Amino acid sequence: MSSPDPFARHFGRPAAGSARAPGRVNLIGDHTDYCEGFALPVAVQWGTRVRVAPREDALIRVISEHILDPSVQPAAPAQPPAPNDLVPSPAPADLAHAAAARDADPGAEAYVRGVAELLARRGGYPPGWDVLIASDLPRAAGLSSSAALTVATALAICYAVGDALDRGECIELCREVEHSRAGVPCGVLDPAAALLATGGCAMLLDCRSVSTEQIPLALADCAILAVSAAPSRRLADSPYAQRRAECESALAHFRRLSPQVRALRDVTPQSARAQASQLDPLLASRAMHVVEENRRTLEAADALRRGDEVALGRLMNESHASLRDLFESSSPEVDRVVAALQSLPGVLGTRVTGAGFGGAVVALVRNSAVHAVEPIVRSIAAIANPAILCVVASAGARIDAD
Repeated sequence: MSSPDPFARHFGRPAAGSARAPGRVNLIGDHTDYCEGFALPVAVQWGTRVRVAPREDALIRVISEHILDPSVQPAAPAQPPAPNDLVPSPAPADLAHAAAARDADPGAEAYVRGVAELLARRGGYPPGWDVLIASDLPRAAGLSSSAALTVATALAICYAVGDALDRGECIELCREVEHSRAGVPCGVLDPAAALLATGGCAMLLDCRSVSTEQIPLALADCAILAVSAAPSRRLADSPYAQRRAECESALAHFRRLSPQVRALRDVTPQSARAQASQLDPLLASRAMHVVEENRRTLEAADALRRGDEVALGRLMNESHASLRDLFESSSPEVDRVVAALQSLPGVLGTRVTGAGFGGAVVALVRNSAVHAVEPIVRSIAAIANPAILCVVASAGARIDAD
């Protein structure tokens, strides 16, 4: 008889540590985190669970189960569902393949190995691990699966050895894995969202201090949709690092003017506009996006506090225009979907989300308009099976008793 414990089924023994971390969607505040600015992410209901047990040798063996992929969905029901209840169950054909184990893809294994190696440098951590990954994060929806994986892995390994990893240390470790293993010079947004989020809230993140304000999502008549509108991309193969370098070049100009400027977060919109003619036009555009995006993010947080979904949607639309025109991190395929949704009655705001350069879109939609979104996206999306998912604001990472 097969073991009901999936870890024991694969490795012949129980796990010593287990943790789960969610993905995230970012309402607003992109390319601000590595500029020490602000972001407004929401942790989603889907995530990644990692079970681990130490080995006596230095081998790291990783097995992956994608237990549920909601990215292929049946038609939406005819009647508008209740808020935060808009994700259909997967089609029976998808369930037939649920929990099919396979050796982890090279990317997942690299992230796990990166976490294990960085923890081993702290001392007291075995170099070898058996690792089982189980994820229900929809693929190609821009929900930051890598951060969910690294955070869950770090927490599970720490629990297995009886160590407590400070939250700040965990965020920095996961960011370092992205830098060293994925070649992505990202900021703290994704691991912070996976670790620190509170259920039912959007999280205003100060990326300088890594402090947060949990703001209740009082959107009684609205849904947050995550949409995959175009093919996904590897950030390491995108202009992401180039954009960060451009921001650093723009920052150098403002630092020469004022030594008090530590990051583009410290530049005011007035100063950015006044200095635009003194900068290379490309660098001026990059700086203006970051400076104004920080302003928009703080205003969006204030709109959430007031329960003003119309103002939040307007700021999301402005953010997309800036990412498209000033930061050039959108794409024609995404712009086409965003424009179509923005023209739909009941869609309050739509923008490219995450790091960009791929196909992820977030939309703030009246409940009465949710079912008009699907046919539009499916008719113009640049991929055959676009995910159209309703986000439930969920809690951050947790350690499980296995």
